[in-house]
Amino acid sequence: MIRQLTLATVLALASLASVTSLAACSKSDSSSSGSSSSDNAEPPAKPFTGAPAAFVVDKIEPTALETRVYNFSDKKVAGWGVLMRYYDDKGNVLKVKVGTPFEKDFDFWSMSGKRYTAEPKAWASIKIDHLEVPKGAVKAEVLANRMTALAADGNSFEQEPLFSMSMMDWPTPK
Repeated sequence: MIRQLTLATVLALASLASVTSLAACSKSDSSSSGSSSSDNAEPPAKPFTGAPAAFVVDKIEPTALETRVYNFSDKKVAGWGVLMRYYDDKGNVLKVKVGTPFEKDFDFWSMSGKRYTAEPKAWASIKIDHLEVPKGAVKAEVLANRMTALAADGNSFEQEPLFSMSMMDWPTPK
């Protein structure tokens, strides 16, 4: 009987610990959300791609980019497809996924949800994480290649993207 009670107690404590961990993760995710940045800077130049958003890379980490994005649109955006290009200290473009069938001179990523939300006509801070930033990268460029706005209910996405362009090639100004 004592052994069963001890096992039940251990299981109950383990369950409580995992619930507490989940709550802590949820709390930290919401605090690092894409809510409006404290940056009251003027909007940047609009991208040559025609995208209604412009990214500024503030920090490069081995697995992440700390960015600010300005949303020029009149809609709240929470779904993103981005293209990323990395440069070394001499300004040379670095390859990503070297030695794989996916080797290119740029990378792409998608993200959606509350922590990636950008209010209309405002700056937002967005951390793009779980990346494989090439060694030697000292500069990064991020371009939106797909943007999806939240629907009127504020919980789901609109059916059609607000903006979309190819992710097969790095765009060049025309």
